[in-house]
Amino acid sequence: MVEPIVKTLTVGADASEAFRFFTGRIGSWWPVGNAKYSGDGAADVTLEDRVGGRLFATFKDGEERTWGIVKEFKPGECVTIAWGAPISQPGEKNNVTEVKVEFADHGDGTCTVKLTHSDWDRLAENAQETRDDYFEGWDYVLGECFRDYMAKA
Repeated sequence: MVEPIVKTLTVGADASEAFRFFTGRIGSWWPVGNAKYSGDGAADVTLEDRVGGRLFATFKDGEERTWGIVKEFKPGECVTIAWGAPISQPGEKNNVTEVKVEFADHGDGTCTVKLTHSDWDRLAENAQETRDDYFEGWDYVLGECFRDYMAKA
């Protein structure tokens, strides 16, 4: 079994605000200009705020590529995404892992953001290699991009 990735970050906002920034403003902090994290030519990233909503990149030519489908959406608490790049149809199961992001208030205007990326075994022979790549990727996306955005918010 390939172990899940777990990343945690403390931010200077309560859980409700951090959740809104993570989900509703993802295009403002996601590294859209970096082809590794968004695809070459991506102009924006959007997370639709409902169960069944998409996480997708919009490219300069107007094309949209779906990376994930929202499985759970609890404002101020958590968002869970069936994660695969790209998912061509909602609910498609090929090479889909799961990303769950939880927000826990500390009661002092700060919160912990905990990201768990799991279900690597669905990727069969590519599971460990893909997980290792995402391990470093989440350090950058969550640990730098989201952290830096929240520090300025």
